[in-house]
Amino acid sequence: MTKRTVKAQALILEFLLKEFQLGSATKGRKLIKHGSVHINGRPVLRADETLVIGDTVQIIKKSVREKSKAPFLILYDDAAILVAVKPAGILSEDREQGRIKSFYKLVNDFVRETSQNQERVFLVHRLDLEVSGIMIFAKSIEIKEILEAGWRENDKIYDAIVEGNLSPKEGRIESWLTENSALKVYATTPGPNAKQAISHYRVLKTLGHFSLVEVRLETGRKNQIRVHLADLGCPIVGDRKYGAKTDSFGRIALHARLLAFNHPLTNKRMSLESEIPEQMAKLLKTKLEK
Repeated sequence: MTKRTVKAQALILEFLLKEFQLGSATKGRKLIKHGSVHINGRPVLRADETLVIGDTVQIIKKSVREKSKAPFLILYDDAAILVAVKPAGILSEDREQGRIKSFYKLVNDFVRETSQNQERVFLVHRLDLEVSGIMIFAKSIEIKEILEAGWRENDKIYDAIVEGNLSPKEGRIESWLTENSALKVYATTPGPNAKQAISHYRVLKTLGHFSLVEVRLETGRKNQIRVHLADLGCPIVGDRKYGAKTDSFGRIALHARLLAFNHPLTNKRMSLESEIPEQMAKLLKTKLEK
């Protein structure tokens, strides 16, 4: 990591060429594009950004992490974001400070340790405790805000094993959701405390009295998929909170399989996918053998 302090107002690209002796503006733009140039600890987003006296400019080389050494599966990692797979049975973030180790804390501790405390992550979204799947983390507040602002335009696809057979085999579910004092989400009429929720589903396979269903989220409300599928008469296997009668190895048979988004620095469309977890694969195999 290389650091310089600004002593006179200048454009970031000019400063890089002069103070870091990069040799070409193309190299400077490439460093900015890939999130390697930071001003006062945040990544530079534009090559024409103006520096003021006292600013600190750093060129941070992307840390090389051995994915096999991470205590979780990493799908993608660069200077701006980290995308990983959360197992079922772990909170996305701490409910009480320091009481339970969340997936956020697990990822953040790993990133800080492997970057010699030069990087950290910020939570962008959440998955339910009992749900597994893809989560994206930002490496600065600015990147977090960019990802949150464009969240509704992302493609979010889940796999669910449900009780029963959906009819029709493909459709759109729209309702207004609210939450009661027991923290259970349910469908209601439009009102000040209700949020519109839209899901699209498609049956991938029917396994006797069970179905493997793909769900694409148009909105991302709390427990949205769980409520929508239960309201169709097909609760997710293992989801006793929403009416399931069968168990699924002690977890809900719901997995966030695919996340497609525009990279917050390059704006390039990315699509990352995670295989169905072993527990759900075993459940499918069991149903197929019956």
